[in-house]
Amino acid sequence: LFAPTAFADPLLVLWVLGALVAVTAGPWAWAGVLAGLALATKQSGLLFLPLVLALGLSAGARGRVGRQLLDLALGLAPVLLLLAGWDALRGVGGGAWLAGLAVNDPGGLARASELWPRLGAWAGRLHYFTASTPLNVALGLGLAAMAARELALRRCEAAPTLIVGAFGLAYLALHWLLAVPALDRYLLPLVPLLALLAARAVDVLGERSPAL
Repeated sequence: LFAPTAFADPLLVLWVLGALVAVTAGPWAWAGVLAGLALATKQSGLLFLPLVLALGLSAGARGRVGRQLLDLALGLAPVLLLLAGWDALRGVGGGAWLAGLAVNDPGGLARASELWPRLGAWAGRLHYFTASTPLNVALGLGLAAMAARELALRRCEAAPTLIVGAFGLAYLALHWLLAVPALDRYLLPLVPLLALLAARAVDVLGERSPAL
């Protein structure tokens, strides 16, 4: 839907997914480069840095955290320096990135009277993840069942799944509570993450119970 448009959201999704792959498969320096490109593409790329870091730490080898964080910073720094240099050459006061951040500033939390209508609006946007109410219900139940099973079994490999799920819920809550418009493109980065969670749910729920 958004690929033929001039919106930056599809490109943001590309860089975020690349950063997530790089931080889990290594090296972290490439994750830093890709996360920096996400930041340069759109201000909301900043929201995904905690996810990149959390997934990396959950998959990283123990005893190497300091080196990995340094690699991430070394990858991120050149992109941010190029962005700052580009702004300086253009002579725009404050820079284009900060200007974009100011334009999209929600100005605080939504009013209490707006919360229920906003919940309905965002729920309507979520419908288009599959565009099918039965599929959306099945997906929601499947994800909840998977999370319950992963928590009950306390497996190490469950950590990335739970991190992505928690991030998705926090991302939705943030957009609901802040006074930002309920635009469908704001949810675009969650679509591939939800697809990965759905695949994980099929995998986990299809396993035999340890008692069997």
